Amino acid sequence: MAQSLRDPLRHCVFRAQNITAVYGYIISANEASLVYFWCDDLKGIKWTNAQKKSNASTLLRVGILLRSIYFVHPNMHKFKALLGDMLSEQLSGRIDILEGKNIYWANLNNIQFACVYTDDGRSSSSILECLAFHLDYFKLRSPIWNVAPMRYLFKYTNHSIETLVRLHLNPKCFNPKDGPIEQAFLWPWQICIHHDEQMECLHYKTVETTSLVFDLRRSTVAMEQLRRSDLGYFSPFIKDIVKNAREVIFSHGGFFDKETGDGLVAHFIDFNSLIDKNDCGSSHKRAFDAAVEIIRSTSELCNSFMRKLRFGISDLGAAVGIHTGESVWISEDNQVRAIGESVILASRLCSEAESRNVFVSNIEFEELDKEIGPQVMSLFSKRTYKGKEFDSRATLFGYSIRIEDNI
Repeated sequence: MAQSLRDPLRHCVFRAQNITAVYGYIISANEASLVYFWCDDLKGIKWTNAQKKSNASTLLRVGILLRSIYFVHPNMHKFKALLGDMLSEQLSGRIDILEGKNIYWANLNNIQFACVYTDDGRSSSSILECLAFHLDYFKLRSPIWNVAPMRYLFKYTNHSIETLVRLHLNPKCFNPKDGPIEQAFLWPWQICIHHDEQMECLHYKTVETTSLVFDLRRSTVAMEQLRRSDLGYFSPFIKDIVKNAREVIFSHGGFFDKETGDGLVAHFIDFNSLIDKNDCGSSHKRAFDAAVEIIRSTSELCNSFMRKLRFGISDLGAAVGIHTGESVWISEDNQVRAIGESVILASRLCSEAESRNVFVSNIEFEELDKEIGPQVMSLFSKRTYKGKEFDSRATLFGYSIRIEDNI
């Protein structure tokens, strides 16, 4: 059970050639982010040996150093020559772990992989087979890489080897029977899992979550205004709308939950154990900033699509609801979900938000007031809404803001 909560990695041996470690890098703006790491040690790694004692920690540091010279595609000899004394220093004298090894580089789609393997002079075909397997895992079978804001996290942690080691290794040490580990970085669905010693079973606990629900207003009306010959453009339009919103969520450190046809559900948490809130902003502010960007970018896509419509639609655009509350995160079937108050209330707020508006709950408004300047906060207006499961005699209210180009 614990292993399945770590996003497990399989042990790979191809054609009798031993693969020691595999690294995956996303290349952008003349730099590489190490977003994928595998080695034999990861299946049995524990809290007690994650940082210094395990081969996994040492091999991860190798990958971090490779990141700095990825553009020359060094083999092992060149790698050691280029880094010299720095290599021994960063590996804490464990340079012996690289003896008899070589490095193989390959570009697969938009990811650059480096494979450290035992150099026995055999064909590279087994290495390519190994890299293809890891690409398949990275792209298709790992929920983490498809729902988590990986580039965002690495942007804030690239400067620290220690922080990168925690980001890569701490979640793979997760075992709820070990109890809470001080200053460990865990994924939110791991944080929610707790072990009941008396009952000898696992159960869920909630975690504070900021949920964002986005919906495209008047999309059905837009489809009806297309000429018959242009109906084929509608599906790609909706696909671009949702894809754009998803990328915005990731860029602000949010987790993708699911698509809702012409919208999506996403969640934000504070990365207290990894990134200082003062550096990246709280979950409240990041969710609001994401909502503003979604509305603006969706408006641009809608304006472009409007040229194909027989009649213009003034309120074709994004509506967003945001609320923070207690929810349980679950990772299963290659999907991550949050279930609870945060997403239920955010969904209701979104359903009553007008086009180009962000509708936030009262508690969300109070939290935003601590981080957003008074000029923007003054543009919010109090607005009532229907809480379907609340007493009909109670008048519920939140705060709505229309996003114009100057906000």
